[in-house]
Amino acid sequence: MIQKFIRYRTKKMNWLNKTQYNLHIDGFTIHKNAVDIDETVVDRFKGQINRARPIFNNSNRNDMKRMQFRVKRGDLPRINKVLLFIKENYPNLNAVEWNILWSKKCQRQQAHSDYEPDIKMLNISKDQMPLSALVPLDEGCKLIVWKKSINLINKSNDDLQRVKTIKPTIVTLNPGDILIFRADLIHAGSEYDEPNIRLHAFLDSDAITRQHNRTYIIGKHAPNELHRIIQEM
Repeated sequence: MIQKFIRYRTKKMNWLNKTQYNLHIDGFTIHKNAVDIDETVVDRFKGQINRARPIFNNSNRNDMKRMQFRVKRGDLPRINKVLLFIKENYPNLNAVEWNILWSKKCQRQQAHSDYEPDIKMLNISKDQMPLSALVPLDEGCKLIVWKKSINLINKSNDDLQRVKTIKPTIVTLNPGDILIFRADLIHAGSEYDEPNIRLHAFLDSDAITRQHNRTYIIGKHAPNELHRIIQEM
């Protein structure tokens, strides 16, 4: 009876740890409870907030409420469990530019992708598709995503005419989770009512060149048909 209970509980826990999202269909996946987050590490990063610099949001003038700073080389061993998880599960990609993202009470970002359109993305293998990783360090980390919006940034206006509109989905994460999303997924940083801190890294591919510090904003850079498809909140 005890053995039967253990098998049942293990099966149940494995089901709970699986994500309901498919990386190469929905554009993202969630590894629930993938790593242990040490509170001392979180406190250390929070103690470095003065190093943070602003990143873009909806305002034409940055309100200094959405910030980031690079994880120091000496602090990388402190997130070793995260690094190992990424290396073991995404061995064909290079995890670079580990940053701390820190938001005060702020508004949401505009819909965008972190990579500019590249037609090569339509033909590369799944193993070579560049990705991003988001690792919450605080409770209630959120990302707004447009499910199944992959490939859209690389399509022509004519091809986009046949695509239905997509409403945004809010994905909520907690410490221990790891969110992985594709380079061509349209997404946006969420608004926050209180400060939130999280880890972010690009998982670069040798097949695609990422332009540093460039963002493809749908409302600004995309063709008209993509404006129609991506329904803002």
